[in-house]
Amino acid sequence: MNPRQLPSFVPFRLIGGGHLQTIVGHLLPVKSMPVEYERWLIPVGEGDRLVARFYRRSAQVVNVFFHGLGGCADSKYMQVSGRTALSKGHSVLLVNHRGSGEGLAFARGIYHSGVVEDVAAVMRFVRAQLPGARVVAVGFSLSANLLLNAAGLLDRDLPDEIIAVNPPIDLHLTARRLLAPENFVYDQKFVRDLRRIFANRVRAGMMEKVPELPRFCRLVDIDSLVTAPLGGFASREDYYTRCSSLRYAANVSIPTLILHSEDDPFIPGETFLSAPYPSNVELKIVPRGGHVGYLAAPGARMRWLGDFFAAAL
Repeated sequence: MNPRQLPSFVPFRLIGGGHLQTIVGHLLPVKSMPVEYERWLIPVGEGDRLVARFYRRSAQVVNVFFHGLGGCADSKYMQVSGRTALSKGHSVLLVNHRGSGEGLAFARGIYHSGVVEDVAAVMRFVRAQLPGARVVAVGFSLSANLLLNAAGLLDRDLPDEIIAVNPPIDLHLTARRLLAPENFVYDQKFVRDLRRIFANRVRAGMMEKVPELPRFCRLVDIDSLVTAPLGGFASREDYYTRCSSLRYAANVSIPTLILHSEDDPFIPGETFLSAPYPSNVELKIVPRGGHVGYLAAPGARMRWLGDFFAAAL
């Protein structure tokens, strides 16, 4: 894969560390996508459907965006990257995973890093609606790992290209990192988001009851008590082993670009440098940026992800 001309990232000097990049990036507001879009209901099996927002522009290129754990189509990184794709004249699809965002009442199944069949279903649906279009799939965080799993495991129903932003390619290692005291705030953010989602799904009739979780709960507890059993895994460890895309790195079969920062608080950057990726995988590893932060100088260009996607898409 020929390296493309990607912009360099220089963090804003007052928020140069990985923790500040991650936290401030999560808190700062962004300009939202247009309110006019087509609502797509995408069947994914077991009677479940994904709810996605489609912005129709070019019939030649469509960019499909998948959010991370606890996120939805409204997540800030989805809005920033989606707006950039629209500015290039591309059609855009923002996908809510099972039970997420607007998809709350349309799925009984759960979202995790192994639902590669959901990726395949979305790709089939997109190609049926836009035959002949070039399809670029973009995943953030857990969905970035999911897309890499799909590229390493599936031999059909794949996008033409993948862009993976801060993927936790080794779930065992990421889980251990999230248990570290300095990463407690991120662990508890995931826990709070998932508790809220579970409660909302019960109210929507998509879960029988809120899962019984420890009062002092960590994300690893949710993976043990909810993700693993509902996802069909023997245990949390089985889930982490089978759904860590590092395991399938050598099998990634389509052009792929991975963006990661060395100071991501809970996904070590060195993991990517030792991964056996083939030549069709391009790595863009920057020294700073946190976890899907990438905040540059203040102003209209502060969200560097916009510049990145302007060059990458």
